Amino acid sequence: MVMWHSFHYALWNKADLLEKQLKWYKTAVPMARDIAARQGFDGIRWMKMTDPSSNEAPSDVGSFIIWQQPHVIYMSELIYRACPSQEFLREYADMVEQTAAFMASFVNYDSDNDRYIIQGACAANESYNEETTLNPAFEMAYWHFGLSIAQKWRERLGLQRHAEWDEILAKLAPLTSSPDGIYLPAEKGRGIPDFVNGIPAEKLPEMPAGGYINGQRPKETGSSVSSSEGEKSKRKHDPFYVTGTSSENLLAYGMLPESRLIDQEKMQKTLVRAAQNWNWSGGSWSWNYPTLAMNATRLLQPEVALRAITMDNREDLLLPSGNNYRSTRLRSYLPGNGGLLLAVSMMCAGWDGCSVSNPGFPKDGKWNVRWEGLHPMP
Repeated sequence: MVMWHSFHYALWNKADLLEKQLKWYKTAVPMARDIAARQGFDGIRWMKMTDPSSNEAPSDVGSFIIWQQPHVIYMSELIYRACPSQEFLREYADMVEQTAAFMASFVNYDSDNDRYIIQGACAANESYNEETTLNPAFEMAYWHFGLSIAQKWRERLGLQRHAEWDEILAKLAPLTSSPDGIYLPAEKGRGIPDFVNGIPAEKLPEMPAGGYINGQRPKETGSSVSSSEGEKSKRKHDPFYVTGTSSENLLAYGMLPESRLIDQEKMQKTLVRAAQNWNWSGGSWSWNYPTLAMNATRLLQPEVALRAITMDNREDLLLPSGNNYRSTRLRSYLPGNGGLLLAVSMMCAGWDGCSVSNPGFPKDGKWNVRWEGLHPMP
């Protein structure tokens, strides 16, 4: 969760605060290296949750989640961009290298389709499990971004690019879309329709308030959603409708920049579908709102971005302190706060290659946006 908790520091001119956390990762390298070696992978595999000494915390889901793996690369890049120096590159180069080495060894080559795929992992939203999920959208885009940045670090240090990593970047499977061009949270997985064979989506169980805890995560549902159950039911359970439980398809182009895995026209359609049909009042997490805002900002839809971060019909309660109350178990859900700061920085400062001033705000003459000290996103 460090992405939501802390990435904004580097963009809000406080890169030193993010580097404090990056230094902790260096202390955790031996443990992360042992995890990768034990599982037969190269490099280091970062854990989803730890105790203070970096031992992996027990969980029936955390050990299968992989979206945290590229975080170290993204953190390092944000800090470097804020304060470029060869000294910083040399200090963290090995950690970036070994993080990417695991990523390269984790993908599988699909010889039938001449592509690299991700399987055997639980998607970030924890609804698409490790047993049936193939090519989760955010993880695919994050793998492409992480390996690309790791290659760039090698070049900055005067090293040759890894040929294997370049091959993976060239053949990593693109995001999967529905027949009418809406990006799905994954290519396959429980809760995702099989459009090729006409099989409806399995019905996903309701996520407990505050999310799953050990022992709660269901393994099987045994039922599916058919068209006869009506539009309301489909919108509630079918990621084809981009409900509040499935934001990874938007996060792939918002938190992350454009890549060969993403088609702009399809992503525009996905944003429209999300803005219209998101299950805002029944399962949306605090990070869903900034996710939508960042996606809309990159797609130059500022009205949607503003609605996402200012709407007051949110399921999570915004306390007078500004914190997000999720449940008695999660009384202060910090991803909502960090996500808001990430979104606002992008809405103001944009991203690499953005030529629009204040891209997240409408150009209708009603906004006078002033800011200083913010850095653009990659």
